[in-house]
Amino acid sequence: MRKQPPRAVRTVGADESLPDRVLRLGLRFARGLLAHDAFGAAASIAFWIFLSLVPLLVLLGFLVGQVARVRGVDALIGPILEVVPGTAEGLVGKELQRLAGADASVAPLGIVGFLWTASSGFHNLMDVFEAAVKVKRRPWWKQRAIALGWVLLGLATACALAWVLVRTDAMMNAYDAPVSPASATAASATARAAPR
Repeated sequence: MRKQPPRAVRTVGADESLPDRVLRLGLRFARGLLAHDAFGAAASIAFWIFLSLVPLLVLLGFLVGQVARVRGVDALIGPILEVVPGTAEGLVGKELQRLAGADASVAPLGIVGFLWTASSGFHNLMDVFEAAVKVKRRPWWKQRAIALGWVLLGLATACALAWVLVRTDAMMNAYDAPVSPASATAASATARAAPR
């Protein structure tokens, strides 16, 4: 048996300069983006995620109205008036009164609308990855269930993070010197009257 002469092994990038390697990598990346329709998929996913904010804001308005109904509008207006201009006081108060008087008929619609639209974004993301790696596609209902699970997990994580931040802030402010109501009112009036 004749011995084969050893092949010349080309090491990647051994005879290329750094700019040539970067250019080759950039072209390969761009071809991959175009082959998998990354820009169309990104636009579609962003559309569904941003569309899900509309029912989420409806639900948030309902929850603010419930808090305003239980604690009173003045309890909600106080912290808001510290950051908004003085001319907005009437508008904010009127809108909070309107939210406090709203009925609960929009809450279930807001919840269902948010879950459906947000999970549509995740559903589309799964479609993109399944097409990119060329695997057998999952049934529609299974993809939707996984997407809903991810949305609920994200909501639970956001709620837990908000709770941790509020508790941490309360612990940090527990050692602050108490502020008398008169000085707090004077400070907020001074802040509203200051030119911006």
